[in-house]
Amino acid sequence: MNHRAPGTARRHRLVRELCLSWVVAAVMMASAMTQAATPQSPPLDVALNQDKTLLNPALSYSLDAGSAMSPADLVETHPDWQEAGDEILNFGFEAKTLWLRLRLVNSRGSPVTRFISIEHPILNEVDFFRVDPTGHIVEEVRTGDQRPFTTRSIDSRHYVFPITLEGGAATWIYFRIRSDSSLQAPVWLSPPTVFYSDAQRDIVQHTMYAGVMLAMVLYNLFLLASLRERVYFYYVMFVFSSLLAQVCLTGLWAGFVAPGATGLQDTLLRVAVPALPLFSCLFARSFLRLKVNAPRFDRLFLLASIASGAILVAGFFISYKVTILAAIALILVTSVSCLVVGPYLWARGNTLARFYTLAWAGVMVAIFVFMLTRFNIIPRTFLTENSPPIGSALEAILLSFALADRLNQERRRRYKSQKALLTETQHRRAAESSLYRQALYHHRLQIPNRAFLESWFQRNIIADSQLMICLLHFSRFHEVNKTLGHAKADQMLLALCERLDARVSRLTGAVKLENLDAVERPGQDAANFICSVEGATFAILIQPPSRFASSDDEFTEEALLSGSNAFVTRSLAELEQLVAEFAEPFETGELVVELGAVAGIAVCPVHADRVEPLLQKAQIAVDASSRMNHSLTLFSEQINPYNERRLSLAGDLRKAIADNTLTLAFQPKITASSSKIDSIEALLRWHHPQHGYIGPDEFIPVAEQTGIIHWLTDWVLKTALQSLAVLQAQGFDLKVAVNISAVNLRERDFAARLANALAIHDMPASALILEVTESAMMIDPERACEVLDELHAMGVSLSIDDFGTGYSSLSYIKRLPVQEIKLDRSFVMELDGSNDDRVIVDTTIRMAHALDLKIVAEGVETKTAFELLAGMGCDVLQGYYMSRPIPLAELSTLLTSSRGHFHHKPADPSVVN
Repeated sequence: MNHRAPGTARRHRLVRELCLSWVVAAVMMASAMTQAATPQSPPLDVALNQDKTLLNPALSYSLDAGSAMSPADLVETHPDWQEAGDEILNFGFEAKTLWLRLRLVNSRGSPVTRFISIEHPILNEVDFFRVDPTGHIVEEVRTGDQRPFTTRSIDSRHYVFPITLEGGAATWIYFRIRSDSSLQAPVWLSPPTVFYSDAQRDIVQHTMYAGVMLAMVLYNLFLLASLRERVYFYYVMFVFSSLLAQVCLTGLWAGFVAPGATGLQDTLLRVAVPALPLFSCLFARSFLRLKVNAPRFDRLFLLASIASGAILVAGFFISYKVTILAAIALILVTSVSCLVVGPYLWARGNTLARFYTLAWAGVMVAIFVFMLTRFNIIPRTFLTENSPPIGSALEAILLSFALADRLNQERRRRYKSQKALLTETQHRRAAESSLYRQALYHHRLQIPNRAFLESWFQRNIIADSQLMICLLHFSRFHEVNKTLGHAKADQMLLALCERLDARVSRLTGAVKLENLDAVERPGQDAANFICSVEGATFAILIQPPSRFASSDDEFTEEALLSGSNAFVTRSLAELEQLVAEFAEPFETGELVVELGAVAGIAVCPVHADRVEPLLQKAQIAVDASSRMNHSLTLFSEQINPYNERRLSLAGDLRKAIADNTLTLAFQPKITASSSKIDSIEALLRWHHPQHGYIGPDEFIPVAEQTGIIHWLTDWVLKTALQSLAVLQAQGFDLKVAVNISAVNLRERDFAARLANALAIHDMPASALILEVTESAMMIDPERACEVLDELHAMGVSLSIDDFGTGYSSLSYIKRLPVQEIKLDRSFVMELDGSNDDRVIVDTTIRMAHALDLKIVAEGVETKTAFELLAGMGCDVLQGYYMSRPIPLAELSTLLTSSRGHFHHKPADPSVVN
């Protein structure tokens, strides 16, 4: 027993291992049976196929999200194959790759040839693989609408793959399909003769459709060219977009129109599909006049149009799939809107909506059905696949009827409107004549107005015409309005116009302003000699009579200013006499009023050759007359504050301040009793890079008018205080005088800015003298007093500049916190030869001293004047005799060499003082 036990154990172990092997084999067989049970469509016998057959019952499919490019790659991914069923495969807008598998057998003893076609033209990639029973790929074709048309085995708008099976043979067919558009796979098997017969019939059908649509496009293009109405353009573009979309969607573009243009079909679809809702909305708005008949629908269609246009433009920058999906969504919205708005307007009695409703109902239903097939909501059939061409062709025909009906209605409406227009013509002409006179004549004075003058000028004045325009302005007439009221003022103005018109008619060369239309005003002459320009301002036109026009007198600005032109000289004299007459008190009824007549003259073509600039310059001359207290002024650039040079100087001056290119010159002021130089005046100088030296009398008014004076004064104060600091550091105890503007006296923060400048340069207020003119103080006396009191409280010395030329008096100056007055140079320069000037200066000095004011005399240019002023008791002397204005460096040298005192020059007969 002990010897048999080991053998028995080995037999038991062997039995157990054998049983385990059987179990493993059984498991493997069960696994194989399970794998064999995976759904797999039965093979298709091509020998039994004599007609066009849908291959779905024999198809298996799998959606692959991976990157398998061939059947061999599928082995690693273990795809989940599903039976296709009886319906055409339609996955909508699916981004995954679709794999199809099909097994074909030939039960005949002879070879059989068949065509496999995938009849969905807009697939990006269609790869065909034919695999033998051993798993080797024996045929491979890679095509698609994004690949060259030459990759297709058969020239067709569909993807067609011919196969030939030997007798008794079998093969596997694989398809790899990917699309950015709708992913559909209608796979058909056809004998070659059946395929070509169906293809021929298919081409004929689509050609007929394209021909009908193209005919409608050309016909309506002709109507568009004839009638030039936008509605025809919208209709043509809609029909053309429909045609283009159909040609691309059916593959005709890539197959026959442009087979070599790879990718162009997708680009055209990016344009055509968004264009459908765009032009359908625009057509509906225009054809149905939605803005008037249905405003809410009009806003809806307008928004849809804008959205469609945006998608059309964005389609060139975003993906194809997003563009098409967005466009399809708008097509659905537009379809519903069009289907609603037509019956809505029809029910409200709009006859144009009849054909529109029928036409758009058909085409929109067709498009709606077609879109539903693309999203796999309804199955593909012959009618659903061909619904767009059928519906669009029907729509094109019905809309042509609608447009013809609209044209007839437009003609009837136009006939009625023309009849009404003819009835109203006489009334309108009468109203136009009345409005014409109202536009060209002053409504109360019944004399030509400015519009009349402009029209007359355009009609009668040609190049080089010689003409004078005189503007006569009654500057005080506004007081009459305020005193007597507008009604009595109008009566006075009417009487004034009658008198003025009669007086002007006697002037040499006065122009008679003939009536521009044939209708004369009742009770009035057909012409006048004066023209109302504005308010109490009247224009008078003077032209040289023939005896002057033939003379050799020049009509230039130099001739005008020099008085060498005889006609101008005579006209100026006559006009000056006329102004003088009307400057006299004017009597009307019981009233006698002074109207303040002033005039300004501009000459054509010397000053301008158009009426607007002539009036502008004549008005500048009027302003100059008022400003200078003249009765009559002839325009010149010297009196023009708005000339181009002045306007450009404003910008240049601002830049000069910023770039620190201005300079200061300093003129010493001498104490008469001690000949000591105790103060200096800072004088601003500007050397322009283009214009050279520009005097302060030219650029200071520009700075005041433009507001630059604010920064200019700050710059002068800063630079003057810096220079004074330099001189004081050299041991010279001086004060500096700075001129300020009338504008500075109106600035609320001027005193604060001045205090800040003094603090920055560590200067006491007593070291600064501010000079301000009489006229500057008289602009706003109250405000000037406030500012001067504030400056005086700071300790700044104040001086009245150019005393004697303004409107102030010593009694007024007594009220001001000033310490000195500065005699104007006009009294000083002729002092040694004018006894009157001596009396005025001596009297002024005595009165100033009596008021405890210091006297400064400027313009001292001779030793005689120096000695006379010193003898009269003048406190401070300033002028060219002592020193011209000099730069800071020269002033420092002068002070050093003279030790701060003035020394009379030795007598020299050759020197002119």
